[in-house]
Amino acid sequence: VADIANISIELCEFKVLCTHAVKQVVLCISVVTCVLLIFSFAIASMTREAALVTGSEFANIGNIMTTLVQLAVGLMDTEKIHGISGESPYLLIVIVSYMLVVYSFFFNLLV
Repeated sequence: VADIANISIELCEFKVLCTHAVKQVVLCISVVTCVLLIFSFAIASMTREAALVTGSEFANIGNIMTTLVQLAVGLMDTEKIHGISGESPYLLIVIVSYMLVVYSFFFNLLV
């Protein structure tokens, strides 16, 4: 691919654009992964707040990570978040701040 890109200026520009886009996607995914780990450990350390939640979404670190990934991708039902707001408002604050951080990084990827 590198030799073909030197034939034409358009192909060379396309190669530079694609490498820049791939770097941005990898950077965004790595930052979102770091944020996921940080917030997962933060929620896992909130044992008193996690005990107030009736579901098993925040029982251990694996469930917490799965729940946060589902929130980031948009697979989780918002009714569960509404239920969490009544049971543990501090946990809701952490979840909302996680969603704001993750969605801001995903939005930066689009721009």
